[in-house]
Amino acid sequence: MSCNKAMTRSSALAAILAAAAAALAGCAADTNPQSLALTPTEHYGLTVTSHPEQIAIGLHRSGLSNTQKAALAQFVSQWRDDGGGPVSVRAPSDCADPALARHMSDQATAYLVQLGVPRERLQASGYASHRAPGAPILASYDRFEAQGPNCSGGWSDLTRTAHNSTYGKFGCAVTANFAAEIANPRDLIAPAVMTPGDNVRRATILDKYRHGDVTSSAKDDQADGKTSSSQ
Repeated sequence: MSCNKAMTRSSALAAILAAAAAALAGCAADTNPQSLALTPTEHYGLTVTSHPEQIAIGLHRSGLSNTQKAALAQFVSQWRDDGGGPVSVRAPSDCADPALARHMSDQATAYLVQLGVPRERLQASGYASHRAPGAPILASYDRFEAQGPNCSGGWSDLTRTAHNSTYGKFGCAVTANFAAEIANPRDLIAPAVMTPGDNVRRATILDKYRHGDVTSSAKDDQADGKTSSSQ
């Protein structure tokens, strides 16, 4: 083989290797390095909206009827599922019989407490009914709803990319699923208030620890993981 042919082949091989290295470098390059640092919840955000859930209670001189009590029970059940926020009980302040309105408002409030609504979360107030006949007692609370992004369109071809930056819909499905699954969207606005710890139980465990006793709960024979035994 002549020297010229060997040099030509070496040059061609070097050019091929250089081109391959350049292609790999191009794939590894990122046109927007900051996009790689974004998490799904930063790339797509959540919005929290609220709207009132309300029930109207007609005024009856005999007090709350069985139908009204059943409606209030359903109202409280839905209130628990929606996070259990403050509940407002409003009576018409300009109705024809203010004493009856106050009486029904007190009965509705007492029944809500009986159904499990803490008294400190109940807010009694009045509203202007403009003397509308049959103006009812209004019990309501704010229901919060988390809304995620719409991921139905705009997807790019993930197999056709020349760099390592995140694709346009990165995090969309994760954020949308998170909005649909969160139990209490109110937690996205502010953290839930923690309930106080059980000081009696804590003192019992610490006392056992100081005496060197076993601090774990007693074993329950029914919690044995053995399903069968062979002889």
